[in-house]
Amino acid sequence: MDKSIYKNFKRTFSRLSHKKIVLYGFNQTAKTILEFNKDFNIIGICSEEKLNYEGINILNIQKVIDEKAIVIITAREATAKIIFAELFYLKKNLDIYFLDGSNEISKKNKVNISKYKIELIKLKKKIKNYDIISFDLYETLVHRTCSKPRDIFFILDNYVKKKLKINTDFFTKRIKTAMELDKKYPNISNLSQIYDQISKNYKIKKKITDKIKNYEKKLEFTFAKENSSINAILNYASKLNKKILITTDFHIEEKFLKKILKKCNIINYNNLLISCDLKKSKEHGSLFKYIKNKYPNKKILHIGDNPWSDIIQSKKNSIDNFKILKPSDVVLESSLSNLFVYNNNVFDKLSHGLIQNKLYKIITRNKKITKNKILVNCPESFGYIFFGSLTMKYLFWIFNNTKKEKISNLFFCSREGYALLDFFKYFFGKKAKNYNLVYLKTSRFLSYNINLQKNVDIINTFKKHRYYGKFKFLLKNRFDIEISKSDKNQDKIINTEQDINFLKKIIKPYSKKILKQSFERKVNYLKYFEKQVKKNSKIGLIDLTTNASVQTTLSKITDYDFYGFYLPTGKLKNKKYIKFKKIENFEKYFYLFESLMTAPHGSFLYAKKNGLFIKDKISTNQKKYKTKTKIHLGVKNFIKDFLISFKDLDILNDNGLLDDFIFTQIKNSLFEFSNEIKNSFYFDNKYVRKDVNKIIL
Repeated sequence: MDKSIYKNFKRTFSRLSHKKIVLYGFNQTAKTILEFNKDFNIIGICSEEKLNYEGINILNIQKVIDEKAIVIITAREATAKIIFAELFYLKKNLDIYFLDGSNEISKKNKVNISKYKIELIKLKKKIKNYDIISFDLYETLVHRTCSKPRDIFFILDNYVKKKLKINTDFFTKRIKTAMELDKKYPNISNLSQIYDQISKNYKIKKKITDKIKNYEKKLEFTFAKENSSINAILNYASKLNKKILITTDFHIEEKFLKKILKKCNIINYNNLLISCDLKKSKEHGSLFKYIKNKYPNKKILHIGDNPWSDIIQSKKNSIDNFKILKPSDVVLESSLSNLFVYNNNVFDKLSHGLIQNKLYKIITRNKKITKNKILVNCPESFGYIFFGSLTMKYLFWIFNNTKKEKISNLFFCSREGYALLDFFKYFFGKKAKNYNLVYLKTSRFLSYNINLQKNVDIINTFKKHRYYGKFKFLLKNRFDIEISKSDKNQDKIINTEQDINFLKKIIKPYSKKILKQSFERKVNYLKYFEKQVKKNSKIGLIDLTTNASVQTTLSKITDYDFYGFYLPTGKLKNKKYIKFKKIENFEKYFYLFESLMTAPHGSFLYAKKNGLFIKDKISTNQKKYKTKTKIHLGVKNFIKDFLISFKDLDILNDNGLLDDFIFTQIKNSLFEFSNEIKNSFYFDNKYVRKDVNKIIL
């Protein structure tokens, strides 16, 4: 073991020798520190893996908090930054440090966006001076559809438990086995060797380990996405007649990697150098030594993302290098770093990957260079980033719950249901045909106005939804009643939170007409509603809601069994037959979702005898529907990219809050939006007030 590792550790942290210390991450660095330690009170190791090594105390996070220990991350820079971001929520309870003694990544929202573009311009100029250009593969030429490489093992663990029905910690077994092989044969074991060792170590039948191995290869293939910016640099170098090498410390054979490269349209290279085939690695420098010896007297430039294996090791072997930035850097160097805190399940890890890859693509492709703003000019990108994960997970939550309750009638309440129904069909495809899917013509106005039987019912509608405005508009917008021209109170401003007793008096002359209309409209609406129901009496209602008013009304005027599956607009608790998707901050900005998920038509007011519906006039929000369809396309593209990468929906769960977090980042000052996007959001709710308000992004 390299004693210099411990000497550096001792020099950096000598001031903490009297404190309890926990090393985060079980790796060669941690093992070296433990081996030589005589100066520190190191009480154990904390790690994602549930490791069990003789003489080493393995602690979980709660135990570390209870011990009030100092946490020192032992991973190298790139991985350490991700771990730090994942642990950031513990900063109030723990002191967390990197190996160099620092205890923060960078100041929030001080990410220098311009450097991404400028670095690529510099790189394009630099390659002209070299004979051979070597490209790292993963996080350089190819990005994965997940937040970090280890997510693959997390997904494998879920596959083993949920698909193969084997209750074992495969996440730890996979990582531990690779670590042990790496100790014997540094970075040169291939995937078959790793899985043969897993089978041997843990007495798992080879038939089973072969299944898991093939699933890992499948994930690597489907997750692989071209980094078009760096592939463009590769193609440029090829046009300059440079010799192109692709070098990788990867454990899968050449034949399979070539399939990945072909899929990602990476074709203009001369040689593919893989550590497990050559038995040499970048991690330990031997692959760079091999390249240097194979091409003597040639000027070589290596391009990669990893500070150690791509930069330091190439430099040690007298090969020039160029470090590129990767998608996770965008997240880690900004206030978006909490994405790593929230990605605790498969769904969120994939969503995180899609979002950070999209952000990277926007930054590297944007012609306009800005210092610390991410310019989102395209409505499609806007929908993809902020609404894609939230919408998809909401629909997946609905799917899981309706399947559990054996509900076959699924009614998407207007007007949010117009887009949500379209997304549901797009998401679930053939599975959606198992439902009787209905775009239910309804509204707040309609649901309250078909269930008024007594004068007190009229007044009670204001307890759930206040009104502010002139009395004549209150009558029109709440009950579709024209005020008498002789009514002296017609221009009186009514605030129902303060003037409810006064309102009781002045609305009394209109009560009889309101109740008569309500009865007639209930009869007409029931004729329409009965025609929508098929299969059985269970009906699922989909809506954005505070009071579940549609469900409440329908439960009173029909005999069907209604189950509500809602996005809540406040801090609401589940009730019998009423479920709210778990969210954290959505209710603060629900009006953005409501504004986007509108329909191109006005609100449904009531049904006539002939079955036709009277609709309200469209407002400014509907007039901006062309832009909204572009944003909707972004949501669909998110769903499409997700399903291309991962189709095993039965491995996913609908928990987690990453979707809620990224939705609220619309208000993050890190982002700047085009005028087309900013001018497309309006909040119209005539049931509460007459005015239509522009939403400021």
